[in-house]
Amino acid sequence: MAKRVLFKEQRVNNDHKNARTTFHGRAMIEERVFREGNSGQEVAERLGVGRGTVYKWLARYRAGGREARYDQSSRPRRSPRRLPVGQAAYIAAMRRMRMS
Repeated sequence: MAKRVLFKEQRVNNDHKNARTTFHGRAMIEERVFREGNSGQEVAERLGVGRGTVYKWLARYRAGGREARYDQSSRPRRSPRRLPVGQAAYIAAMRRMRMS
């Protein structure tokens, strides 16, 4: 199966079904805190999300600007238990020959 690459415009609406904050919701958080001067607690209550969620997105915004509104990958950066390619191929060959 080919890896699907999304452009930024496509990622905006690619939130998972349980996401409480969307790209546009995150923009509202930033606007209400930075431009309107509301507290994180007030914004959380108005938007129906946890205070920690508001502060998490504000911290991401401070660190990365507007680009930080996009969801980050939850895929691990490395897999320490992954077998080396040669060893995985050897095991697969042994299993095909029913030797393991």
